[in-house]
Amino acid sequence: MDRLGERPLVDLLACLGSREPVPGGGAAAAMTGAIAASLASMVVAYSIGPERLETHRDELQAMASRLSATQELMLGLADDDAKAYAELNGLWRLPKDDQHRLRAWPGALDAAIRVPRSIMESALDLLRHVEPLVAICNEHLLSDLASSAAIAEAAARAAGQNVRVNANMHKDTTRRSDLLDEVLRAADEARALSSRIERACAERASGAGA
Repeated sequence: MDRLGERPLVDLLACLGSREPVPGGGAAAAMTGAIAASLASMVVAYSIGPERLETHRDELQAMASRLSATQELMLGLADDDAKAYAELNGLWRLPKDDQHRLRAWPGALDAAIRVPRSIMESALDLLRHVEPLVAICNEHLLSDLASSAAIAEAAARAAGQNVRVNANMHKDTTRRSDLLDEVLRAADEARALSSRIERACAERASGAGA
């Protein structure tokens, strides 16, 4: 499978909208996370250079590297999710007593849970890193930073939906319950972080315009 991030956007959207199981929601969540990281990178790029922000140069440059790494991570996770779900979907189509399915199902299910969990956690990490930028970024890019946070929240919550649907197939009820609780906590944290960032951006923008 070619890398999803290297496909023309129109082709990727057509593929997402087709009657094909992959790429699906998990890959879409990861691509969304990559977009959030890229938008935050633009904010940082416009914040490095202005004399009034020179005291924050080192922090901003470190953030630029971190955001670039997050974007690449998310693109890789999009591919990983498509691969993991393709494997699970292929096994799902086999008879339940098929020996290959019986042997491969536990590992395939774990992978189909593990990858969207990684997407969810990476989106949360992105939000945690974006929050401190509010105070030190170029004030003319605050709306873009708030938008990045909103998109990252969507990525975290969308990835959580993929964890949830696959966790519900887990035979270990304790493990299933733990995963579902984790999804709820992640969604709450993503909402809280995004809301704080949006409010902080609005407050700083209001002060800058005064």
